[in-house]
Amino acid sequence: MLDRRTSIVAAGATPAPDAEPSGVNPGEPAEGALERRAREQEALFRFTDRLYRAGSLSDSYDAALSAIIGTLDCKAASILRFDRDGVMRFAAWHGLSDGYRKAVDGHSPWTQGEAEPAPIFIADIDQADLPDALRDSIKSEGIRSIAFLPLTCGGRLCGKFMAYYATPQQFERRRIDLAVTIARQLGFSLERADSDERRQVTEQALRQSEERLRAVFNSPAVGVAVLKPDGRFIEFNDAFGELCGYQPDELRSLDSLALTHPDDRAAMSALLADLLNGSRSDFVIEKRYVRKDGTVIWVQNSVSLTHDEAGQPLHLVKLIHNISERKVAERRQRLLIDEINHRVKNTLATVQSFASQSLRDTTSIAEGRAAFEARLIALSKSYDVLTRQHWEGADLTDVVNGALAPYRARSAPGRFRIEGEKLQLRPRAVLALSLAFHELATNAVKYGALSNDSGVVSIDWRVESHSQRFELRWRESGGPAVQPPARRGFGSRLVERGLAHDIAGEASLSFTETGVVCAIDAPLYEIAGSN
Repeated sequence: MLDRRTSIVAAGATPAPDAEPSGVNPGEPAEGALERRAREQEALFRFTDRLYRAGSLSDSYDAALSAIIGTLDCKAASILRFDRDGVMRFAAWHGLSDGYRKAVDGHSPWTQGEAEPAPIFIADIDQADLPDALRDSIKSEGIRSIAFLPLTCGGRLCGKFMAYYATPQQFERRRIDLAVTIARQLGFSLERADSDERRQVTEQALRQSEERLRAVFNSPAVGVAVLKPDGRFIEFNDAFGELCGYQPDELRSLDSLALTHPDDRAAMSALLADLLNGSRSDFVIEKRYVRKDGTVIWVQNSVSLTHDEAGQPLHLVKLIHNISERKVAERRQRLLIDEINHRVKNTLATVQSFASQSLRDTTSIAEGRAAFEARLIALSKSYDVLTRQHWEGADLTDVVNGALAPYRARSAPGRFRIEGEKLQLRPRAVLALSLAFHELATNAVKYGALSNDSGVVSIDWRVESHSQRFELRWRESGGPAVQPPARRGFGSRLVERGLAHDIAGEASLSFTETGVVCAIDAPLYEIAGSN
């Protein structure tokens, strides 16, 4: 039936009376009308069959264009669809030039999504109310009459098809009914195709999402775990098992919170509670794991929550990165900054003391300057040792050898005897012992075992395991006869007072007949280990 809102746009042109039998034109022989009606029904059947078998939008468009031209007796036809910006664009056509399509592209008498739009038929272009530019473009294509048929998907406008004629037309009800039927059939097909396309896009997006998730899950660099809301493990990758040191069966029997270091559990529990009660959608926390073997590692834990159809918590999804190396680097950086701040203050005080005491205890400016520069060099070398070790301390043997290197160069081989177990010193002990060794060696060169060709300096140390104390002895022998000094100079005070203060222990100088002896005794924890 003719849609009651169908528009005929032409002067004096009206649809055929409703009383006229569908498919019959006045004056047309009955046999001719029946034959034409049979052809039209056959064409509509072929059109419906092709739409049913169409495997793509392109197939549906081709079927529709054939049906439009074959049943509506037009010279050209086109199908247009709204693009993402809501502009009507040509999707398929037959018998139209590129110039014409470009000139009228985007034109539409309806808006996207309009409900139940009415078909429009322009019987004669010359009599239609059209802008001059549009009329000229239409006529230059040899078009004198046009039919606009809206295509609806789900009851809403989604496009249109158009039939173009080379001569003015009288759009009788028969032809209008055919056009509307084709439009409806094509609309149903487009709706189905759009639905299939959306489903395919969704399925493709889902496959891609699953592939990305699987790639992350199989990554050897990232631990992935899926858990129940109560923290029980459901699934996890190999990287997570290696990270925490447990076998799969062992992990499935654990509450995930049991892996968290006791000091970090409260913070983790609070964040999980917020996640489960909806206060947050996800969170990231840096915390410690206790591995199966008892070792502690730092991890970054990224946690999100999935929900079921009823909106209830379904799964916890965790991504776990091992950040232990980064934490070590951060700790080292903090240590360096703290040590620099502390040492800058101490160094300035030390240099000030060096200058004051070096000049006070000498008989000439030149001698005082030499002593001052030698102490600065000793201080600098101790800093070099610590810098090479990133200010994490240094081995005692390296400290002894570094402090004595200038004196070894001007002494015969074998004049230094060094013996002691491997011991990693704290940075503060490195600086204190380096300066003490410099003062002892300088004194030995001036007055003691290194002032002749036969003297020997022995340095040995040990750790008393029972009392956890550190003991070191500097012994000189073979040098000139030793006489106790009439007064203690800066070097002696630096060794006995400064060193003792820095290591929270004792340091004493003895001037025996065989040579100078320096005895150092301190708690092991003040000497060895890290700050």
